[in-house]
Amino acid sequence: MNLDGIVLQNYIYHFLREMDNNYSFAGKTVMFLHTTPVLDNSRAILKLGAEKVYFVNAEFKHQTEENGKITALNEKTLNLIEDNSVDLILGLEILEHINNLKNFFSEIKRVLKKGGKAELRGYPVWTNPLGHHIWLTGKYIYYEDTNPFKPWEHLTYSDKTETRNALLQKGINEDDAYEIARWIYDKTEISRHTPTEIIKAATNRNREKADGGINYTRYGIFEEYKLKNFAITAKRTCNRFKENEFFELAKEKYNEDDLKTDVLTITLSKE
Repeated sequence: MNLDGIVLQNYIYHFLREMDNNYSFAGKTVMFLHTTPVLDNSRAILKLGAEKVYFVNAEFKHQTEENGKITALNEKTLNLIEDNSVDLILGLEILEHINNLKNFFSEIKRVLKKGGKAELRGYPVWTNPLGHHIWLTGKYIYYEDTNPFKPWEHLTYSDKTETRNALLQKGINEDDAYEIARWIYDKTEISRHTPTEIIKAATNRNREKADGGINYTRYGIFEEYKLKNFAITAKRTCNRFKENEFFELAKEKYNEDDLKTDVLTITLSKE
């Protein structure tokens, strides 16, 4: 979609519009974390009224644009941002790509100003029923109608050999079955963190220590935590898949709420 001459992917456009409506970018220093290193995303945030934008992506090193109003960084160069200097932190498609969660949330808390907000949204990869991000590029896209695995089935195999053999039994050719299994178990992009592990890294607490309890509503599952200087809410949006035999098997290893979580949103307020 078009924003004052800047072309954005539709879902990014709608996310930025939603965040501006919820928090207002006007006059603020905004940090945006996203998996696609397209600087027009940060230019759009300036167009929406932000004073300065830090754009964080793994492919960036350190560069400035727009007369210093945009600074591009990666997670290893976040130490260049001063303490308590960012008004608003936004993350889209980010939580499922962080390997060192403890350090990540420590940096988020460090740079956020008193009174600032952070909203970080992710789509859990490993415990998602379809195994988001598990595919063979150009051949099999793992949506519901093209995934060779049934929902949660990938979670019932313990290693590369079991996964490859299951794919072979489903009629996937040997080369493709090997590549899919290698992608899952050998490549580093897949984060195996569960939603519960992500929330624990953000709050430094086990789930049963949620101050506001665990609340199940028609809009999702909410957990509220009160920490020193921070209030944190974790919202799980749950998927529409019906439970099956693989769900029951996966429950032997994973939290049931994790298996049902399709989208995880963590909101931090610095007090």
